Amino acid sequence: MLCAGSTGRGDADRWSDLELLTVWSTSPDDGQRRPVADAVGASAVRLFAYDPAEFGSADDFWLGEPGRGLLVEVGHATAADATAALDRLLVDAEPDISLLTVASAYASGQLMCGDLSTWRDRVRSYPPDLAAAVIRRHGQIDNFWRWQIFVERRDPYGLRTHFARVARAVSHISCALSGRFWPGGKWPTRTLDGLPVAPVDLAERLAAVDTMRPAAAANALADLVDEAYDLVELRHPAVDVDRLREIFQFGRSPWPPANVIT
Repeated sequence: MLCAGSTGRGDADRWSDLELLTVWSTSPDDGQRRPVADAVGASAVRLFAYDPAEFGSADDFWLGEPGRGLLVEVGHATAADATAALDRLLVDAEPDISLLTVASAYASGQLMCGDLSTWRDRVRSYPPDLAAAVIRRHGQIDNFWRWQIFVERRDPYGLRTHFARVARAVSHISCALSGRFWPGGKWPTRTLDGLPVAPVDLAERLAAVDTMRPAAAANALADLVDEAYDLVELRHPAVDVDRLREIFQFGRSPWPPANVIT
């Protein structure tokens, strides 16, 4: 059993859940899973069936009153499932990068009992091919120019979402460059803290973007994207950075132009 998530990483605060990952020799049935929650006096217990895409099943329950106590989430995987999930991420030619958080759990979680070295040893290094796949996925930032539309249409919510997508992309690229498995987006500053390969002062500069006027924010984000692409060129020459730049830098002008009288 592994304590995962923010609690396992030592980042937990008052809003955090307790996330546990249990690896079984054979798949547990409800009769094995339910007594754990009953033994601790849990409330609002839910048992979720096996999901092939998740390579396991899951439970959640509350210690205390639902919504006011501690939410506990327990993932269950067989040894075969655990191996298959990491194979899908680390070995397949087209990795399922949604499983990065699973690798992060093994890499940074706290072992509570048993021996999970079979899987933890596999995530001690970050395969270069996986890093390239993550960079290609998140490095293609389409339609950045649309920030101007959100400004002119007075849509601050769309603008913030648009900029947040770019910030998240740079964060994903930087984690991949640094060999850090993506832990999820709940702790952005701590996720970026101490990354060895990333734009300089990345976390601080992303935080500053949120305080800027739209045009200045767009320029600051564009600088971070360009710097991230520069690092990709140095570290992963197989990635077509020229194509990523072309997509990111593509722009569209309004029609008719402002100086045309209609």
